[in-house]
Amino acid sequence: MNVPVYALESEIPETERFDLIVAWDVFEHIEKTALGALLQSVRPKLTPRGRIIARFPNAGSPFGQFYQWGDTTHVTALTSDSVNQLAFASGLKLLRYGAPCMPVRGIGLARSVRRTMLSAVRALIERFVRFAFFDGRPVPISPNLVVVLEK
Repeated sequence: MNVPVYALESEIPETERFDLIVAWDVFEHIEKTALGALLQSVRPKLTPRGRIIARFPNAGSPFGQFYQWGDTTHVTALTSDSVNQLAFASGLKLLRYGAPCMPVRGIGLARSVRRTMLSAVRALIERFVRFAFFDGRPVPISPNLVVVLEK
């Protein structure tokens, strides 16, 4: 499988188009205005319905603050709402946002049971926090967020 990898948007050939761009632990290292400009510049490089998948610390959660502020190279704090605003301004659509998936299959019985129990406890805590603080609004409180943006 031939998968091109570019460190900088400026390295991407003008004619190159992508079905998927992945930015894992990248957005939080870019100033917010530059991040908006980056999204605008990569949008034309996506095929129709092409997607961007990104993961970053969840600044909308007290659990994300450890990751956000524990690295001095993090310059932008992002929430699902702020990414939605950046996406909209860039002509992109926010398709999904939420906690990263925590696989429970193919990892051994003990880890599978532990992760299943953790997922259930986290779901209960998240429901309580949403009810108590956000009027039931689906605000993610996971330490990290994964977002899917579409052209």
